Amino acid sequence: MIFFGSIVAYLSYIWLLSVKPAALVSTHTYINPIVTVIAGWIVANQSINGGQLYGLFIILLGVLLTNVTKYFRLSKRAKVKIRRVRRFLNRTGRRYQPI
Repeated sequence: MIFFGSIVAYLSYIWLLSVKPAALVSTHTYINPIVTVIAGWIVANQSINGGQLYGLFIILLGVLLTNVTKYFRLSKRAKVKIRRVRRFLNRTGRRYQPI
């Protein structure tokens, strides 16, 4: 199972590099453990516990946050508002600056 999973992961990684940009392909390494756990559950009747489901949620949330700019396009006005909020937070966060 480990050998077969490694071959599938490597071949899909090489194929994705030829089709998509490298920054997007890097999320492949986050999804690989999910595929392995599900394959173990289907093929070898392994059990999936709550900790694994929690980890699945964390991994998928990380992939979503990594690619959020591809899923949602912000308007220029929204980008300006976000930039203003960041500047304000940076100014208020540095109350005691060295002289």
